[in-house]
Amino acid sequence: MLSWQPVSGATGYLVHRYWGDAANPGTRIQDQPVTGTTVTDTAAPHPSSNAYYAVVAVDAAGVRSEAAVLPWVGDGYGASMALAASGSADGVLLTWTWFCQSEWCPEPSSVAVQRWNPATQVWDELTSTLPGTAVSYLDTAAPAGATSHYRVQVYGQDGDTPGQMGYGAVPGTRPAPPTST
Repeated sequence: MLSWQPVSGATGYLVHRYWGDAANPGTRIQDQPVTGTTVTDTAAPHPSSNAYYAVVAVDAAGVRSEAAVLPWVGDGYGASMALAASGSADGVLLTWTWFCQSEWCPEPSSVAVQRWNPATQVWDELTSTLPGTAVSYLDTAAPAGATSHYRVQVYGQDGDTPGQMGYGAVPGTRPAPPTST
């Protein structure tokens, strides 16, 4: 089951599996918008797949709110990663642990970190050059006073082909600076 926080002004929500961006929305998992804040993906892929979702709020006229796309990771490789975010005046600190879910996993070779960009409806790459042994990343460019959505991917070399071995997504909020009086 997927769940999310309600969006002000929304009369329904469209849920897409394998969301890339507004031009590549993946597969919508229901025909009509759901009015609540939960839905079950009855056609979810095998648990070892790399499924991820986006929830798009719509208003009474069916107009989609660009700012309301909320990245979400379902079961599958997401279960192989424990990911947390904590905000401070310095930015949003992402920390993670990763473990292999099968016997064939090669050693992790790199980690990529992305932040959802609500203005462009795409994942902005923050870095793809972290070593596979990395367990944290500080986003010093996170917007203050706002919640950002992040995704972290662990890759390994299997022969000559890098393959995704771990995956997680999490929101993180950098506090707004104190106001001066």
